[in-house]
Amino acid sequence: MPKCFAVWTLSSLLACAQVPLAQRDAPVFAGLSVNIPAGVFTMGSPEGEPDEAPTRQVDIPAFEIDRYEVSNAAYDLCVSAGLCRARLFAERNELSDLRQPAVGMSWYDASRYCKWVGKRLPSEAEWERAARGTSAQAFAWGSVEAVERANLRGDVDGYLFSAPVDSLSAGASPEGALHLVGNVAEWVADFYDPTVYKRMVAGDPPRPRTGRSRVVRGGSYHDVLYSARGSARDRRDPGSRWDTVGFRCAR
Repeated sequence: MPKCFAVWTLSSLLACAQVPLAQRDAPVFAGLSVNIPAGVFTMGSPEGEPDEAPTRQVDIPAFEIDRYEVSNAAYDLCVSAGLCRARLFAERNELSDLRQPAVGMSWYDASRYCKWVGKRLPSEAEWERAARGTSAQAFAWGSVEAVERANLRGDVDGYLFSAPVDSLSAGASPEGALHLVGNVAEWVADFYDPTVYKRMVAGDPPRPRTGRSRVVRGGSYHDVLYSARGSARDRRDPGSRWDTVGFRCAR
């Protein structure tokens, strides 16, 4: 089997996982990212939960983040390569379409996949910057109207469960990333610390060095709009696997 670390182009992923030629037109979406320029943005919110305050001006270097959540098709390539654990809930029809976001991976599984494609999980600050832009708005589109922009609780948006990762483009972030609001919540790299914003050095992103939980961002198809705000923070045990939590990669 070929060595499968530090590869991220679609062709190399397919070859590395030894996918038959006849199956290589699967909607993988691997390697597609958006560029986030270096700069300052407002992190946190004075109108959210206590762990979102106080707000801070955070300066972060330029980075890339995946345009889409990692799809079932993309994650399964890593499984086929023998380097990722099979996703939980793979047998549930409502979550198994190749274009839907992969769920049922622990934080460790998500980190392993990102390493396989030559990337990493985004930091909490990077994720929030990608979702909100630089204008301190709660949502990428700048208003509270979410219909046709975000997949949240219920089916008014057309989806009772998760939507294809390339759907609802009207809810794209300022740089063009999709589903940073709703669809599936997303693992990020950082430990969860409920008071870290109160101890942040001016200009620096939060950097908790220890913790029992990892941060999850963005809300899911099970959540209401309030829980999917760009500044909203959630947490999970890093070894847990959920049908509402997926991920995307950065570098």
